[in-house]
Amino acid sequence: MGVLDHFSNLFDCSSGRSRLKKRRQFQTVEIKVKMDCEGCERKVKRSVEGMRGVTQVDVERKAHKLTVVGYVDPGKVLARVAHRTGKRVEFWPYVPYDVVAHPYAAGVYDRKAPSGYVRNVEDPQMGNLARASSTEVRYTTAFSDENPAACTSLLHSDQHLAGNQKEAENAKELELTAAAMAEDQDQESAVLEEEYTVWKKNSPFLYDLIISHPLEWPSLTVHWAPSAPQPHTDPSLAAHKLVLGTLTSDDYPNFLMVADALLPTSQPNFGAISENDPVMPKVEITQKIRVFGEVNRARWMPQKSTIVGAKTSGADVYVLDCSKQGGKKHQDEACDPDLRLRG
Repeated sequence: MGVLDHFSNLFDCSSGRSRLKKRRQFQTVEIKVKMDCEGCERKVKRSVEGMRGVTQVDVERKAHKLTVVGYVDPGKVLARVAHRTGKRVEFWPYVPYDVVAHPYAAGVYDRKAPSGYVRNVEDPQMGNLARASSTEVRYTTAFSDENPAACTSLLHSDQHLAGNQKEAENAKELELTAAAMAEDQDQESAVLEEEYTVWKKNSPFLYDLIISHPLEWPSLTVHWAPSAPQPHTDPSLAAHKLVLGTLTSDDYPNFLMVADALLPTSQPNFGAISENDPVMPKVEITQKIRVFGEVNRARWMPQKSTIVGAKTSGADVYVLDCSKQGGKKHQDEACDPDLRLRG
């Protein structure tokens, strides 16, 4: 068959590229790349969607995992993802914890790994130790075919006992792994809490003014209005407009939000400010406009400070006049932009 294949290639009139493509192996390439939001997920997926030979692309954002299937070269896929996303990438380094002899050992357990996974680390010393002390190995050697005193009934009984002991060992290892993961999470939370405490203690020395305003949902964008600040009833304060967005879950609507930041017109006298003062420096949400999809970016129009352009996770760009949106009915229920831009 080798001679026939050789002559077949010689008289093949198709292009060399097609012949080369036929020789590529169909394989699955798994890559680890950090993804924090839906925008990162789309960017990672688009980086390989147009690649030649790719037949399927799967992205698991929570696991930070990209799976590419097709007639591709793993090295080229890895380089393409790194170049087009600008992120640090590597081949998927994890395996299920139940296929590793000691998932809690140093160098194997990784607190950054997805749930139920550990690093695929080959340690010959650890492997020899596990085989030498393994109950399955001892029973198999004692009741093998090479042992003339072996008994079939005892073999089945001992195999059942070894299986039960293996299940007990796996359960114990799983318990130890869960305890180690919980301990690492507690330590990480304690470190974050300590860092926040230190920052909060030193913040008066770093900034002139700090206003804390908790949002119901995180915002991926913020932009100061280009207009001049508006006067307030309190002459010591001025209202500066901001535009924010929301990043909600699938079951909750998203909004474009306009806020007023009440900032002092001069250096504030913090000793004279009371917590019960209704006009103390603060941030207030003054308007919420319903949009479809998470708000990835929103910007005020420099020529007219009442118009905002917003790009959501959908294909459209919304142009909204906040002065007109405020007079519309049910603006919290339906998305009704003044203009839709489609590319």
